[in-house]
Amino acid sequence: MADKLRAQQQLEALQARYVGIGSADTTKHEWTSNIARDSLSSYIGHPPLLQYMSIGLGQSREQTRLQLLERMIRPVGPPPEVSSDEAETSETSETPETSETSANSETTETPETTQNSD
Repeated sequence: MADKLRAQQQLEALQARYVGIGSADTTKHEWTSNIARDSLSSYIGHPPLLQYMSIGLGQSREQTRLQLLERMIRPVGPPPEVSSDEAETSETSETPETSETSANSETTETPETTQNSD
């Protein structure tokens, strides 16, 4: 019994210390996003690896670094849509990231192209 309690306490301590560890409530999208962000930050944080990548891409280190930083915003794409059945059974509240995404997708307007009559 004490071993289970100690293991649970150690897990909680690790989860509090390292956000990317996840929990039972972590979705597949959150998990893959954390892994991708960790990888991208490692590439940026190790100058020889960043130099190797920039040579392969044929651009400067700074351009490669900025490109990797931009990819960290949404490393695995937008979060998956929640169906109405799952929304009714789920008791968790929406995260700010998903509420912003749904609000932006509803109000996005496409620019109209104008044609010259001449």
